[in-house]
Amino acid sequence: MAKKDLDDMMEFISDTPMFNQNSLEQEDLTWMFGNLKKDQMLRVLYTQTPLKKGEMVTYCFKIQLRGITKPPVWRKVEVPSQFTFGAFHLIIQAAFGWYNYHLHKFALLPYGSPDEIFHKTPDDWNEPWKDERKLTLGELFGTGETIQKLCYVYDFGDDWIHDIKIEKVIAEKRSHAICTKGKGACPHEDCGGPYAWQALKAMGVEPYKDYDDDFDPTDIDPNYFDLDEVADEVASIKAKDFEDF
Repeated sequence: MAKKDLDDMMEFISDTPMFNQNSLEQEDLTWMFGNLKKDQMLRVLYTQTPLKKGEMVTYCFKIQLRGITKPPVWRKVEVPSQFTFGAFHLIIQAAFGWYNYHLHKFALLPYGSPDEIFHKTPDDWNEPWKDERKLTLGELFGTGETIQKLCYVYDFGDDWIHDIKIEKVIAEKRSHAICTKGKGACPHEDCGGPYAWQALKAMGVEPYKDYDDDFDPTDIDPNYFDLDEVADEVASIKAKDFEDF
């Protein structure tokens, strides 16, 4: 990379909220980059190693809901590189047990990322974006040697942040995704977000009553997870599947 190109990128990144520690929680930067300096962050973002033409791999992800403990809520899924992010969205929905009621996005960080992956039209927001119906996992992650982490944000009101991490890349072409492990029950839709869900589990009382009248907040098993049921749902999703909310 030419020095001028690097300087241009550094100037761009210094003006980008994604790298402004005053506008981000430190945990976001630490989670994404560790203690890397800005020039090292650039290399992480812009030196992704692409797959060879025709090469197919399978990414082994661990996806964990941020802010949920006792128990934590996470899933492990294996997804082929030819799957689009639209299909990956459906895989996450199925793996966790969401109902796809709300908007969502993928981004390097939950807020302030310069490049975000949405299903939307350019007229929706005047911001850089990528179309999740077209972008494949392989196009973003490549060999998985550089970009290894991503966020999936579901419901921009409750803000369910899913931290996505590549644990392993298998040099193998597959036709479908699988869910291999998981822990913890999916929070109830529209319960108010992570803090509300934690309070609900701890006290048996819903602090932000925004659920259906027939929902009993005391009737919750926070440890519930049926791997067989989830695995069937995940395996049924095809590489280019997409379902609008």
